[in-house]
Amino acid sequence: MTRLRLLFLVPVLLGLSACETLGYYGQALQGQLALMRTATPIQELLEDPNTETELRTQLRLVQELTAFASQELSLESEGQYMNYVDTGKPFVVWNVFATDAFSLDPHTWCYPIVGCAAYRGYFSRDSAEEFAGALAGEGLDTYVGGVAAYSTLGWISDPVLNTFVYRGEARLAELIFHELAHQVLYVAGDTTFNESFATATAAEGVRQWLIKRGKTQEHADFQRERRQREEFAGLVAELRDDLAVLFEEAIALTEMEKAKKQTIDEFREKYARLVQNWGGDSPFSAWVNGSINNAKLNSVAAYNQLVPPFEALLANSATMQEFFLACKALAELDYPQRQRALRELIH
Repeated sequence: MTRLRLLFLVPVLLGLSACETLGYYGQALQGQLALMRTATPIQELLEDPNTETELRTQLRLVQELTAFASQELSLESEGQYMNYVDTGKPFVVWNVFATDAFSLDPHTWCYPIVGCAAYRGYFSRDSAEEFAGALAGEGLDTYVGGVAAYSTLGWISDPVLNTFVYRGEARLAELIFHELAHQVLYVAGDTTFNESFATATAAEGVRQWLIKRGKTQEHADFQRERRQREEFAGLVAELRDDLAVLFEEAIALTEMEKAKKQTIDEFREKYARLVQNWGGDSPFSAWVNGSINNAKLNSVAAYNQLVPPFEALLANSATMQEFFLACKALAELDYPQRQRALRELIH
């Protein structure tokens, strides 16, 4: 839930901005330039005796992961993750999501070259909250989510950030492989396709990484955590389906608002039972116990909605290269054809 692409960045770096969005593109450019100015080469940090031991260990792990991505997963990593930046913040970017109060269709923003996206990113949390507040003032459901990492889609070298470098081995591998996957395949205007593809690719990458290193327990733990994420995402998808049916009903808005709240309360009850099945521990409780609206639900859907068909395609592919070629063939289809082809993979 914290790896959404910074899709506005490429047009900024290419100098493409309209007058009405000059301020927005300006903050993006300033944010990216700040990262570039404060970046330190990883090799320099590794050779510096003053570099803290934990950071040194994690940076070496990043180097191993990028080499593995290139050699074993056919992911292009050359020139990526060669520098380190301590942003001094818990997240590098905050993304804003928005929908109508009684619709699950996301509000989208369109940019030159990279197409449309179902979110808008800011390097400043205050700016993101201000923008979300303005949209909420128009009656929209809004959600602001912190982003630990983003990809510039290979246009420039992405740095290692303090916002993710201290993750455990499996989670760090998952993030690195996910980000590198976006350089393999990116479909302008289809956020769910892009994120689901990267999610499936990253999971397979982590599986191969851990198995080839004989880390069977770590792999079992990763699979358990991943199953929990899938079950949680499934519960969120079920809530979205229930709300979609509700929003089609011809009832008064006050009644629909009441029914929407009740449907979300029922979701929380289902979630509590799910956590009991997991043994009473869950990393999603803060998300569930906070305010829930349509925009927040859409922030989860993008990463998981199309993962099953990609996993089916992976299972039928002899190599990662074969999998990537099959995915690129899907990307060549127009949106309705691509959706049909993906559905056919799991039916």
